Amino acid sequence: MAAPLTGKARGAEKPLRVLMVTEFYPPLKGGLEFHVEGLANELAARGHNVHVATLGPERTDTARGDVLVHQIPSVASRLKFLYTDPDRPFHPPVSDPLVRRHLRQIVREFRPDVVHGHNWMSSSFPPGLAPLVLTSHDYAWVCPKRTLMRPDGSTCSGPTLSGCTPCGASQYGAVKAFFVDAATRRAHSVMRPDVHVAVSNAVATSLAPYTARKPVVVPNFVASDLSSMPDVAVDGLPDEPFALFAGSTGAHKGIEVVLRAWEQCAPPLPLVVAGLGTADRHWPKAVTFMSLSHSQLISVLRHAAVAVVPSLWPEPCPTVVLEAMSLGVPVVASRVGGVPDLLSDGVEGRLVPPGDPALLMDAVVQIVTNTSLRQKMGAAGRARADAFQLNVVVEAIEAVYRDAMELYCARSGRYA
Repeated sequence: MAAPLTGKARGAEKPLRVLMVTEFYPPLKGGLEFHVEGLANELAARGHNVHVATLGPERTDTARGDVLVHQIPSVASRLKFLYTDPDRPFHPPVSDPLVRRHLRQIVREFRPDVVHGHNWMSSSFPPGLAPLVLTSHDYAWVCPKRTLMRPDGSTCSGPTLSGCTPCGASQYGAVKAFFVDAATRRAHSVMRPDVHVAVSNAVATSLAPYTARKPVVVPNFVASDLSSMPDVAVDGLPDEPFALFAGSTGAHKGIEVVLRAWEQCAPPLPLVVAGLGTADRHWPKAVTFMSLSHSQLISVLRHAAVAVVPSLWPEPCPTVVLEAMSLGVPVVASRVGGVPDLLSDGVEGRLVPPGDPALLMDAVVQIVTNTSLRQKMGAAGRARADAFQLNVVVEAIEAVYRDAMELYCARSGRYA
């Protein structure tokens, strides 16, 4: 992680004009959307002038608190029939001429000190206009599917000419997969951010062969006021200690591993599955599905005995792990991706091999049935979570911005 600036050093620095570039932004719901919104609001609260450029049907400029949000149209958004979810027309890994024109106009009007891109929309940012920081929140820089997962569920070691298009065809279809793969490879030579940020060491390792400079690791953050958020009433929770699975119930998140584990559990241990999924599917005995808002999820998480994160894909930096630790809830998680950056086996929880329901259940039962161990792990989690508080991570991001400005100055000589 970049070395945080001290409060004294921050005070000596002038406020910055920061332009965020991101495909989607609240009220659209998603982990990345909430991350960018939290970062933008915190930067604004620290005295910086923050604008956000995001996709929309037409150009509009709307103040949301202290942040000015520019919605700009794209060519891709006018071709919604190409997308599985027409309401989320992702920016491709190539420059969109309409987005590029609007970004150039926003830069000319706002004159940002630094631009912070969060996904492939950054490929439309005209090079050389301002210092560019690019954060990779997943593996999109090297994997057209963003996941480094093959169709058979195994983890990919990196892109190959013969492998990526056939693999992507399972998600996009053959023609679209070919073009997405070619565009991803092209972006490596076209996009040259002054600083490339990765949210974990796993992501940084995947980026390293394709970046001119070593990526800087700055993790995701957890809201500083999470532990003080009021409880929200949620009906139907078990009366006895329960485990919680939170998030998408897609196969890559390991939900089938959880269900196999719970089918084999005797006596049954209560499990709450909270988040995105299908409520009317078959759930094993003692498993309760709930569709929750984020505030409800935090309330349920606060009362859980253990959080279960059984991901099969190499999770870049799962925020649910940080939220659980911040609330003093032990975590049982797969030893994949960036998860080992966040917690240590036997300290804040347990790390288990991905895809093994028996070992997953053994770790869960060990924690749930041992109150003193649960309390010890919970306290360790709270202490560990301090390093991922919003204010700490944003200080590291501010330091990255200053580094990017210095590198840009040295490269272009535009700024004194």
